[in-house]
Amino acid sequence: MSWPALMFSYVSFYVLFILLFFKGSKKAFLPNLLSYFAPIVYWSIFFPNYFSANFFGLLLISLVALISGILMTDEHSFNSGFGLLILGIVGNLFVLASSLSVTIKISLLDPVFLTVSFLTWEMNKEEYVNSTHTVYYQPPIGYTTNLMKVTFVLRGLPPNCYPVLEICGMKYTVNNYYQGDYVLELTFNCSWRARRVNCNGILYQPKNRSGYANLGDYIVIEYEKAKVITPSVPPKVKNKHNQQIPDCWVGSKISIYEIESIIGEGGTGYVLKGKHSNEEVAIKILKIQKDSNDFFDSLLREASNLIELSNHPNVVRIIAINVDKFLVDEIIKGNKSLYVNNPPFIVTELMRGTIYDLLKDDTFFYSQAWRKNVYRAIEQIAEALSYIHSKGYVHMDVKPQNIFIDRVPSDPSELDYVNFKLGDLGSAVKIGEKPRQLTLEYSPPEALIEKASPSFDVFSLGMTLHVLLTRKMDRPDLKEMEEAFNGELSKVKISREKLNLWSENLEEIVKKAIRMKGSIRDFMTM
Repeated sequence: MSWPALMFSYVSFYVLFILLFFKGSKKAFLPNLLSYFAPIVYWSIFFPNYFSANFFGLLLISLVALISGILMTDEHSFNSGFGLLILGIVGNLFVLASSLSVTIKISLLDPVFLTVSFLTWEMNKEEYVNSTHTVYYQPPIGYTTNLMKVTFVLRGLPPNCYPVLEICGMKYTVNNYYQGDYVLELTFNCSWRARRVNCNGILYQPKNRSGYANLGDYIVIEYEKAKVITPSVPPKVKNKHNQQIPDCWVGSKISIYEIESIIGEGGTGYVLKGKHSNEEVAIKILKIQKDSNDFFDSLLREASNLIELSNHPNVVRIIAINVDKFLVDEIIKGNKSLYVNNPPFIVTELMRGTIYDLLKDDTFFYSQAWRKNVYRAIEQIAEALSYIHSKGYVHMDVKPQNIFIDRVPSDPSELDYVNFKLGDLGSAVKIGEKPRQLTLEYSPPEALIEKASPSFDVFSLGMTLHVLLTRKMDRPDLKEMEEAFNGELSKVKISREKLNLWSENLEEIVKKAIRMKGSIRDFMTM
């Protein structure tokens, strides 16, 4: 074959690969792969002696090309891979220039090397993108590979009369209307409750009102007309936070923890009892509201520090904090099933109740042992706060409900054996930062307008001591605190004046704390 023909065939193979690489689709993958073998066939047919003599050299070149192609797949190592590719090109040019006869000496790149490199890049590029794209939606509770669903069919309601189902304590409006039925499909096990529906003054009530659904269940809820509703004054909303505690987690797993029961509900979350490797833990599922972003951003930032803060004998130990910013954003946007399947949570050691539980029990409150043990509890919490302050943090939510006990005494004589620990570090902030959350009843008015200070915790501890000794929350400024919290900051001064007058007749240590003149050491040596 003449030199022009050789040159033409060489360039043709090379151009074929380039076109397939840049213009090809998945359907062109096979020709693309075949183009890899074309240069080898080319060398073996037209230069068999050179090919056989340099067979292992060509394999080495292919290996270098393979490595460079893989490196270029990752944006973090692309420069290294591209540099290796350039070195290979230079090496190829050198080999071609020194090895081939003058009549066929060429300056084009060796097709074996370049084809292997680019083909490796192409084959791994799509796989890399797929493998590194973060998927934030976790498989739902009870997920199975055949995508089983729970199907609710709500029957007997007129069109444009959208019923509401409570799924795991959260409300779902069913607006999918198909052939006379409202249909809702879910991909997780759940408890459910059907509510009455008001359609243009006509009340429809469900015949079957509640139950538990497993994947694969097909549940038909029949509605029947009840009565005509006469207009009346709507009832007052008691408290927008008084929601039904979700029970859909019981019997399932959250992360690695098996959920056994619900312990209770607070203003910021639901507390569950869980277990992992035979160790019982408490899991606080954090509530999410539209204005929760700042709270979760800060919690995520401070997670490791908060875990370190809990390394004190009088602080409830934090085992783990699980907060995914992207999941929280999706939940805030309205993805309720995501909250059921992968909620933000804090895992702590399991305590056996709070001093607030004992305060409500007449057996303990009116016993001779009560006052002595209240002082002992306050001393232990003061030790915890002193440690937290030394690390540069303010707790910001000291109150009886956050003073935990490690055992439940059967009678007042056992109070002496109870240890007390400060919990709920999720509200803690660094000294000098803006408070994330607080409980108005136990917070100083200054907390509404000033940056976080250890004196805020001293105030809260003094108020806590007063409540534990008197069983009263009788501070006179709660109205002003509520108004200041809602934006009327001029009420802060009035609140402070009322507190100063009210504290006149309190115990000296409490009075100093309420007037912001005390220190945490006052409570450590009671």
